Amino acid sequence: MLFLLHLVRLGRLSPADLVKVLECHYDDRPNIGQIAVRTGLLTDQEVEQVLATQREQGRLFGEIAVALGLLTSRQVAELLSIQTRASRPLLGVVVDLGYLSRDDLRRERAAFQAGAIEPPTLKAAANE
Repeated sequence: MLFLLHLVRLGRLSPADLVKVLECHYDDRPNIGQIAVRTGLLTDQEVEQVLATQREQGRLFGEIAVALGLLTSRQVAELLSIQTRASRPLLGVVVDLGYLSRDDLRRERAAFQAGAIEPPTLKAAANE
């Protein structure tokens, strides 16, 4: 994420571009309920029960599933891990949306990792 903020700071991505990258990244990932059904931890009916409660209460799927006794905290953590691994990488989204080529991204990342450019920090961002 710091690297993406760095790209915004350099003007390689606009703040609106960064928002679009994040939206695409999160919209493309499988939801926890789908993963729980696919792994056999929940049935379709249990997922619907959690989703109905979620619509009423606005809480997170995992919190509700644990509160209802359908999943343990450990199972929710594993589902979140699976979800993260199944998500398209943020830098892949940058390339897929055409904001930077793979070569440009590699060059920018190499310079960033080499420390040739000061990494963005929250303190620096607040001072700008």
